[in-house]
Amino acid sequence: MSTDRARHAVDAVNVHFAALGIACAQKWVAIRLSDGKSDGVLYERRDEAIRHQFHENFCAYLCIPLTGVNAEDMEKFLVYCERLYAAGMRPMQNNDVREEFVLPTRREGFM
Repeated sequence: MSTDRARHAVDAVNVHFAALGIACAQKWVAIRLSDGKSDGVLYERRDEAIRHQFHENFCAYLCIPLTGVNAEDMEKFLVYCERLYAAGMRPMQNNDVREEFVLPTRREGFM
């Protein structure tokens, strides 16, 4: 069962597909958890999408898949993000590892 916010979120993604076609895949959209609407901007990276929002926890950040999205899966994704934020965590995406700085863990660094 999908909600209005899930349908709004699907519409936000479909607007990008209509405008750019498959070129919008693997780019990011910020979707407000309150109503499922987007700021209408397509971001290259997740951290850019987060930086342009009022507060990180107000939005879910979706990397647009090649297959597109449907309302049922979008609703599950939005609920998942809400629950993680409520628990004090944040959703991780596959490319978070390359976006964040990782310190080397060499033996010399611990001496």
